[in-house]
Amino acid sequence: MRQYEHKTDLVGKFLPTIPGLLEDLESGIRVHEAACGRGIMTLILAQQFPNSTFIGTDICEESIQWAEEESKKRNLANVTFQVQDLAKMPAEWSDSFDYVIVWDVIHDLAFPDMSLREARRMLKPGGRFSMVDVKGHAELADNMDNPAGPSLYGFSLLYCMTVSLCLGGKGLGAMWGQESAMQMLQEVGFDPQVLEVPDSEAEVHFLCVKN
Repeated sequence: MRQYEHKTDLVGKFLPTIPGLLEDLESGIRVHEAACGRGIMTLILAQQFPNSTFIGTDICEESIQWAEEESKKRNLANVTFQVQDLAKMPAEWSDSFDYVIVWDVIHDLAFPDMSLREARRMLKPGGRFSMVDVKGHAELADNMDNPAGPSLYGFSLLYCMTVSLCLGGKGLGAMWGQESAMQMLQEVGFDPQVLEVPDSEAEVHFLCVKN
C-alpha cells in the first residue's frame, strides 16, 4: 500500500480532498497521526504547517525513536512523538484533536473496534477523522476482478491476520472489505463518507466527522 511520503502528494493531492482542512492547517489546529510508524507523514505536515501542532503515536518504540531524532534534525518545534497503543490511548486525550488520521493500519490491529472508538473519543466535536485502508470487498467473489487480489490475500494471510491473531485479536486482514469497514465505523458512532485516494487504485479513504 502507498503512504504519501512526498509533500507534493500529501499536501497537493490528498489533503485537498478534505473540504476546509488545508485552510484549518494553515490557521492552526491539533493533529494526531495514530499508528504513524516512523512518522513520515506527520513530519511532512509539521514542516508544511508551522501554525498547527502535531503528535504521532505508534506502538513500536524503535519507530518512535527514529521519528523523534528526525524531528530534531529538521528543527521542528510543533511536533512530538509518543509510544502509545491506539486501542487504549491516554484518558486525558478525550476531545483533544481537530484531525486524526490512520493510514493502512486498522485491518492489522488486534482490536480495531476499540481503536476506532478511541480515535473518535480523541476528536473534538466537529473534528475530522480519516481512515485510509485497502480497497477491497468482504466477499471473495466480489474481488475476483481485482488484479491485485491474489497478492492482497497473500499479504493478509502471511502478515495482516497473523499480527492480529497472535495477540488474541480479530484477525481482520487486508481484505476485510469496505463493507466491513463501513459497518465498524458506523458501530462506533461515525457516518463515513467514502472518497478516492488520489493516485492510488488500491486504497480507499473513509472520512468521518464527530457530531
